Amino acid sequence: MNLNAKVRFLDEPLQGTVTRIVDDKTVGVTTDDGFEIPVLISKLVYAAGFDEQKPVRQGKPDAVAELDLPAGLFIIFELRFGSYYYVKFVNQFRHNILLTAYKFADGNHSLSLSGEMKPSESLVLDNLDLAEPSKWPVYYFQVLQCIDFSEKLPQVFTSEFRYRATDFMNAKKVGTKVFHHIQLQQKTLAPATETTNTVADPLMAIRRSMAEAKPKEEIRMVERPTETIDLHIDKLTDQYESMNAGESLAYQVQHFEIAFEKGISLDYERMTFIHGVGNGTLKYELRKRLSSSKQIKSFRDAQKEKFGYGATEVFFK
Repeated sequence: MNLNAKVRFLDEPLQGTVTRIVDDKTVGVTTDDGFEIPVLISKLVYAAGFDEQKPVRQGKPDAVAELDLPAGLFIIFELRFGSYYYVKFVNQFRHNILLTAYKFADGNHSLSLSGEMKPSESLVLDNLDLAEPSKWPVYYFQVLQCIDFSEKLPQVFTSEFRYRATDFMNAKKVGTKVFHHIQLQQKTLAPATETTNTVADPLMAIRRSMAEAKPKEEIRMVERPTETIDLHIDKLTDQYESMNAGESLAYQVQHFEIAFEKGISLDYERMTFIHGVGNGTLKYELRKRLSSSKQIKSFRDAQKEKFGYGATEVFFK
């Protein structure tokens, strides 16, 4: 199969152009939507001799409208082909927003989207392979709500999204399409203490919820206690049996990062992370991150008498 050949997918109502030769069995096909998908050559046929009209989609042009989402900002994952998903940003507010979306991958930030979005509008950010979650980038969003009746100047809402296996535990099907959705910001309401003529700061509810989620902890002990975090997947989630190896690893690493940041913010002297022995993958991922951290003095194998060979002890600056 040659470059620039027009092809159709055997198992999906898609067509596109061969834009990359991966190997002798696989090529990269850029679909009519502008995204490149690696596909087995055996799953493709040349488009010549077929009706060249684009395949007709079932249902509405954008089935996101049928998800019946509440007011707010959402990330939608729409199953497109095989294990490939469209990543969409959805504005479910009744007013326009100004959006800037970046993704961070391979040590660099790149602009994914920028501009104004209308109410109920959805825009495609990316297409990703759920079979390779470790290669997913981190997305950063900056949103300004275009509210025309606020007594307070709307502030920029910022949010970060990174892959979590739990976000894909539950799916919703609309017609032939499969979706997962994550809410970034909910609808904000005026506090009861304000008069009906006063409109609340659009981000007041978000700031309040963040403050409640991260209360200031009163430390009564003279010496900081040693924190021990067990990262065995069955200790972190009841859904571990439905996870594959990649999803489990991503979940464990994310839990480690949260606990590690907590240790820094609470000024702990040291922490111990129990990762087990296994094939050493989790231990490698943890120590790779620890090696690049400027917040620690050192790390080492924890006491073998207590943890065997499956734990790492970290000393903070």
